[in-house]
Amino acid sequence: KELSNHNISVALNDEFIKCVKKGKKYPLTFNNKIIKEIDAKELWTLLVTNAYNNAEPGLLNMSLLNRDFNLRYYSQITTCNPCAEFPGYNGSVCCLGSLNLSEFVNRQSMTIDYVLIKKVIKLAIRFLDNILSINNYVLPINKEIANLDRRIGLGTVGLHHMMLLLGYKYGSEQSLEFLDKLYTFIRDESYTASTELAKEKGSFPKFDKELFMESNFIKRLPKRIQSKIRQNGIRNGTINAIAPNGSLSMILDTSSSLEPVFAFQYKKKTNAGDFLVVDPIYQYFNNNKLNMDHFIDAHSLTPREHLEVQSTIQQYIDCSISKSINVPHDYPIDEFSELLLEYFPHIKGTTI
Repeated sequence: KELSNHNISVALNDEFIKCVKKGKKYPLTFNNKIIKEIDAKELWTLLVTNAYNNAEPGLLNMSLLNRDFNLRYYSQITTCNPCAEFPGYNGSVCCLGSLNLSEFVNRQSMTIDYVLIKKVIKLAIRFLDNILSINNYVLPINKEIANLDRRIGLGTVGLHHMMLLLGYKYGSEQSLEFLDKLYTFIRDESYTASTELAKEKGSFPKFDKELFMESNFIKRLPKRIQSKIRQNGIRNGTINAIAPNGSLSMILDTSSSLEPVFAFQYKKKTNAGDFLVVDPIYQYFNNNKLNMDHFIDAHSLTPREHLEVQSTIQQYIDCSISKSINVPHDYPIDEFSELLLEYFPHIKGTTI
């Protein structure tokens, strides 16, 4: 049967991708029993073609999700929320929040206030952790799991607006170097805040220091933060996730999530009528006659530039990222398929 507008993701693993690249059969199993073998390349082509034409389904990298999962000693990742930024298991709870990055740029000096970001991260981690404690859960299992793993997902909104204010062209080599610095800072301060909170309130109940420190993601943290986790424990099982933030970005009048601006001017059709939308940063630069050579929208970027940004940021996010890859209508499907195979090992999921 055909499905559309369902926001479905298909879980894939390393073995399947290897079979696709080598043109081999892939075994479909259930309860550790092989049900049938399929042509991996044929299924991959079907998935990519359908996503290319209909934006469904999204693709999940289950192998990377589990390799990088801080709590793999406690449970395996088996599913995700609809937008795929928060992978989990039976009973998992999404407790998400976002930093509005565009608000941390000083409009006079066009520099980032890292001191303020650090202060807000510390507050945000405490806020999200408190939500886990005071929330009214519909199902008992959600309350149980939320209190056992205390997983949260602090992400970002307004990234492209921040980059435009600072003069970075989205997807450029210079912008990728900037993203390395920015998201390293956000990751490190988020983990530091959670270790400090653990010193005050205790670690999450399922915290096992030795096993937690074996996580691939934790091993990539700076040694000073690893030492803090060993000394203080950590309050939250996972800490960072980047949601799409579509509605939130409209409320805040900023760019969504880590996405490039869709269009700097466009006509929006609603039940109340049609009206012209002009991006506020575009308007600010235009009104002040500032250099706009670095302005680029979602449709002007290449799929590779989209994936470069996502794979760069994914290194610093312990959960996942909800990201859309805009593909030109005349972009060859075969080329896009090869591009996805190239980047898939480095991202936890994607949507076309």
